[in-house]
Amino acid sequence: MVAAKQKELQHFKDYKVYKTVPDLGQPRISSGWIVTRKEIEGKPGVKARLVCHGNQASLMEETVDQRSDSPTVKKSSVRLMIFLAAQYGWKIETRDVTAAFLQADDLEREIYVQPPKESEDKDKLWRLVKPMYGLDEASHRWFTTLSSFLVHELKCEQTLDDPCMFTYKINKRLRGALVVHVDDLAEGGYKDFKENVIAPLILRFRFGAHHQDDFKLLGLDIRHKEGNIFISQNNYIEAKVEYVPI
Repeated sequence: MVAAKQKELQHFKDYKVYKTVPDLGQPRISSGWIVTRKEIEGKPGVKARLVCHGNQASLMEETVDQRSDSPTVKKSSVRLMIFLAAQYGWKIETRDVTAAFLQADDLEREIYVQPPKESEDKDKLWRLVKPMYGLDEASHRWFTTLSSFLVHELKCEQTLDDPCMFTYKINKRLRGALVVHVDDLAEGGYKDFKENVIAPLILRFRFGAHHQDDFKLLGLDIRHKEGNIFISQNNYIEAKVEYVPI
C-alpha cells in the first residue's frame, strides 16, 4: 500500500498538478486516499488514488461551478465502431490513459488543498494547477482537453449523434474511428490513421495498458481470429447473474 501511495504522489509531481505555497490561512479543502485491490498486468495488486473533497470547494463559493458535465460513449457507438472495423478489416485496439484527470488542461479557478500526511509538504498547502480527482469539473476538464486535441490538432470529427465518437477522414474518405469512455479509448483504422492520429495522441498523453487481440470493452468480450471479430458477453453475464440452486 505504501508503494502504491508513493506512486500516486509521484504522478502528481510528474504532471505538475500543484504548486506548494506557504500556509497563510487560505480556505482549503481536505484530501484523502481511495485504496482498491485490482488486477495489474494479470497479477493481484493494490491501486491508491489521492482525491480531494470537492464538495468542500463548492461550499466555499457563492455560485456552483456548472462545468461538471462530461459525456460517456453510447453503446450504439461502440457497436458502430466494431461494425466499421469488421467491414474495413481493421483490428480494434484499446488503451487506457494513466491518471487521465491529472493530464487535463489547467484549472480556471483558485483552489487550495491540504496535502496528505504521506507528502513531503509539511506545514504547506497545495495550490492546484490541474484538476485533481474529486473536483466537480475534473471529468469535464479532461474530456474537453482530449476532444479539443483530437478535433483541433489531429483534425478528427465528432459524430453528430455522440460527442464521444471521433472519425478521421482524408479527402472525405473514412480512414479510422475512435471512441472515448472517460479514460478508456478504443480505436481502429488504416495505417495513415495510426500515423496521423494514434501516434501523436500517444506522444501527447501518457497511456497505460494496451490491448489488441483478446480483451474486454465496456462489458463486451472482443476476440480477433483469422481476420474476423467475435463478440460475446460471457464474462459480463457470469459477473452479474447469480445462479440459484434447484
